[in-house]
Amino acid sequence: MAYSKMRGARKRKEKKDELENKELHAEQDLFQQGGKKLFDRLLSHPWFVGGTVLAVLLIVVISIFISKQISGVNDDKSLVYHNAQKVMDEAVGENEKFKTEEEKLNAVIAEFQKVEKTYGNSFVSDVAKFYEAQSYYKLGNCEKAVPLFKAVQESSKTENDLKFGAFQGESFCYSDKGDYKKADEVLSKYIEKSSKKSVYKPVALYTAAKNLIKAGDKEKAYKLIEELIKDFDGSLIAITAKSEFPEVAPEKKDDTAKKG
Repeated sequence: MAYSKMRGARKRKEKKDELENKELHAEQDLFQQGGKKLFDRLLSHPWFVGGTVLAVLLIVVISIFISKQISGVNDDKSLVYHNAQKVMDEAVGENEKFKTEEEKLNAVIAEFQKVEKTYGNSFVSDVAKFYEAQSYYKLGNCEKAVPLFKAVQESSKTENDLKFGAFQGESFCYSDKGDYKKADEVLSKYIEKSSKKSVYKPVALYTAAKNLIKAGDKEKAYKLIEELIKDFDGSLIAITAKSEFPEVAPEKKDDTAKKG
């Protein structure tokens, strides 16, 4: 679950002949468009563009995302999610439904609370909690955001690899206040729980290392950079890390050893 990861249905224009069958098409829209939206976001993520992440990993993530939702869902339930997604996709402006971002975010929270109640203890409910937490964070209300982020982190209904957004969101609540050590502690939990196949793990390693640098713990930060370069060598984020931390790059360390 990263801020990039776990998206729902895309806003779509409904033709007149579809209006009568809106409920019938809602579920198909949620799962097919949801998967496509997640795929688009993963491919466009700055750390993956030009990188070497295998396409099969992206497909696995998307398959989990869709299969977890489609199990036991009916049209009435999927329509609740569809409506929440429509609110989230609404524009903000003087001539729009929502005049301010604050007004829209409060509406998003209300709609996804309905989703959470409708789906009960499920993966989709975790998605709803994440969007509620994300909206509270954007409103500057970490007091309400953190418990929701934690609920997703601790859920048994969502794969650990997909929970990155929940850990990242909580870490932002601390790093925004300058508490980089606490932010690292949160991201370290994701690094520990996630597998090497997680497409978000290199981002977690890099971000945690940056937090540790700001917290004054270079030794621990460098260990994370070493892990990043070792396990994800060739990826764009590993290349970025080598450039930003040349003293940690293997080739640099080898040169230093030879000179010694």
